[in-house]
Amino acid sequence: MRIKIVQGQEVQAMDVPEGSSTLDIIGQLALSPDAFLVLRGRTPIPLDEVLTEGDSVRFIKVASGG
Repeated sequence: MRIKIVQGQEVQAMDVPEGSSTLDIIGQLALSPDAFLVLRGRTPIPLDEVLTEGDSVRFIKVASGG
């Protein structure tokens, strides 16, 4: 299935296996799961959320520290 990934100003289409989760995509992009908030539209989604054909997900880097 094909989904759209938005990361900052970069947008890319990605072909992923049916039933892939947000965490699967994070792994394919070699990102740290603790460093990003994932949104579908304007709604945050959990890492175990299964994505569907045509989904558009945005990865927002989370800043933390003191």
